[in-house]
Amino acid sequence: MSQAAPVSTAPRPTTTTAARSRFSRRAVAIVVAVGLGSALLAPAALAGDLYKGRSGQARPIRLTTDPSGTVKKGFFAVRAPCDHDFGSFKGHFNFKGVRRANPDSFRATGAQDVGKGDYTATYNFGMKGQRTGPRKFKGTLRFTVTFFVGNERYTRCTLDQTHWKAALAG
Repeated sequence: MSQAAPVSTAPRPTTTTAARSRFSRRAVAIVVAVGLGSALLAPAALAGDLYKGRSGQARPIRLTTDPSGTVKKGFFAVRAPCDHDFGSFKGHFNFKGVRRANPDSFRATGAQDVGKGDYTATYNFGMKGQRTGPRKFKGTLRFTVTFFVGNERYTRCTLDQTHWKAALAG
């Protein structure tokens, strides 16, 4: 059984209260508009720039810089052939917190162990890049994933090295 909504017994607002209410809404709208306007008028470099490109495998690469032009995070996709006739491993990965970077070059490395029960995988990557102009980067990427069952290596998938290029998006 549903209940009826309670009936309000509060008095209707007077003209003065209604005028104050309209003024408050307008003031809030103006503050929000000024805040959004200043954010939209701020230079794009404050948020950094996005560079998009492709690897030698025709897979996507994305890099994001800080306002100084230093690479801070990125994304890449790979296809790595596996040993023991297991075909190829395909995946895409994000990285951030690039420690060895300046506006002219960067080097990002990473490793991660993942798994459940007896099945585990160890991922390793290394990406190097250098600025080739005010709007471009180029570099190399290497990637390895090793799969284990228990303590025994099951297969390893390796991308020894591929070249990549990226240009300022937009």
